[in-house]
Amino acid sequence: MQHLDLQVIRQALQWSSTGQAVWLCTVLATYGSAPRAPGSLLAVNDKGQWLGSLSGGCVEDDFLERVALGEFVQPAAIVRYGDGSDPRSRVSLPCGGVLDVLVERLPSTCEVQDHLRQLESALQGQRRVLRQVKVPSGIQALTDAAGQGPRVHRDGDCVHLRVGAAQRLLLAGYSSVAQYC
Repeated sequence: MQHLDLQVIRQALQWSSTGQAVWLCTVLATYGSAPRAPGSLLAVNDKGQWLGSLSGGCVEDDFLERVALGEFVQPAAIVRYGDGSDPRSRVSLPCGGVLDVLVERLPSTCEVQDHLRQLESALQGQRRVLRQVKVPSGIQALTDAAGQGPRVHRDGDCVHLRVGAAQRLLLAGYSSVAQYC
């Protein structure tokens, strides 16, 4: 079974390779109750097809509707769901949660496809990368990620995202704890 984020990046790459624009969305922060962790991904093409998850349903529906209406034409934007600060969004998250999402509009170019291939490689475990995205210009950069740190970090108009293979836990030995896990 493939990790969902790997499936999302592969699908975005496939859509981009066929000449379609892709919106790549990344959960940046959650406040209160939110079903998906920071770093979670969603990809949408210009035909309204999508893969991934940001919330569990309500945010995705609103986002898809807004893309269909022609919103999100800028290269990168940060959208907040759940607190009522965006008059165009009617979404309220359960238990008063708030969700910040990075929305990137990626044109179908060789540079974008190379960037997505490098993200795919990182998610396959070939290396860990630090992805940097400037808002609102959408300028992207990838560097090798040295050491540990938060998966998502915002520094002014720059968003830093650590990308790597999904962590796995291996339990060696048999005990009542191992059996339960």
